[in-house]
Amino acid sequence: MGKYILRRVLLMIPIVLGVATLSFILMKLAPGDPAAAYLGDKATPENVAQLRQAWGLDEPMIIQYLQFLAGLLVGDFGQSFIFQTSVLELLKLRMPATLLLMLVSLVFAVVISVPLSL
Repeated sequence: MGKYILRRVLLMIPIVLGVATLSFILMKLAPGDPAAAYLGDKATPENVAQLRQAWGLDEPMIIQYLQFLAGLLVGDFGQSFIFQTSVLELLKLRMPATLLLMLVSLVFAVVISVPLSL
């Protein structure tokens, strides 16, 4: 049983790396410049360049990817541009409601599916 659990945990590593890579690539493929979108239509090119530098968007993509992975490893999910706070704090705030919703849906699924299967 211990070998099975160890194997499953070790198999999580490439899966998490793959999901992180796919997320990064999809964000890079999104149209437009995030700095320009954040600043709005009246942003000057100088302001956009400053924000791109502050966010590290002027770095090569491989450097951005490595910084992204390094942040994930230490639990730094970045800042929410909408709420102006840490994404990790937002996750902590919303996790209890999400877990409750998952539990209630699981109970409903079991209560409905078990009698129907008999």
